[in-house]
Amino acid sequence: MTITEHGNDVGALATAPFLDAITELRRRTGGGDLLAVLCVAVDGFAGLHEDRGDVVADAALRTTVEHLHSCAPGAAIGRVGADVLAVAFLGDDDVARFLSLEVGRPVRVDVADEQITITLSSGLAFDNPAHEPVETLRRAEGRLDAHRRPAPPATRPAAARPAR
Repeated sequence: MTITEHGNDVGALATAPFLDAITELRRRTGGGDLLAVLCVAVDGFAGLHEDRGDVVADAALRTTVEHLHSCAPGAAIGRVGADVLAVAFLGDDDVARFLSLEVGRPVRVDVADEQITITLSSGLAFDNPAHEPVETLRRAEGRLDAHRRPAPPATRPAAARPAR
C-alpha cells in the first residue's frame, strides 16, 4: 500500500500535513483519550467519477469533508488517496463508535441542478505511539479496504443502470 500525496482541492489536508496533525494530536492525548484514525471512502467513487465527471466527483468529496467536519468538530481531516479521506481525532471507544455510525449515514450532495445521495465506507484504527503515524493511517486504510461497499444504484445516472 502506497501513501500518496493529494492536494486540498476538496478542503482537506494533503497527506504530509495530515500526518503532522496526527503527531500534534499525540501531544494532546491525556485523560483517557485515545487517538484514532478513521479512513473514509465514497462508495463507488470511480464509477461516479467516470459517469458524472470531475465536477460531481469533487462535489462528493467536498460534501464528505463537510460531513466529516460536522461529525467530528476540531478533528484533522486529510485527503490521503484519490477517493480516501482520513479523520484523526481524540476520544474514547464510544466517540469512535459514534463517529463510525455517523459516517455510515447516507449523504446528500447538491451539485449544479441535481442532487445525488452517496454512501461512505470506513475503517478505524487506534494509534500506537510506539509506531510512526503513517502506520496508524495504513492500518485504518487496510480496515477500510476490508469494509468497502459497492456503489449504490442511486449514484449512477439512469442511462448507466442496467435494463430490467
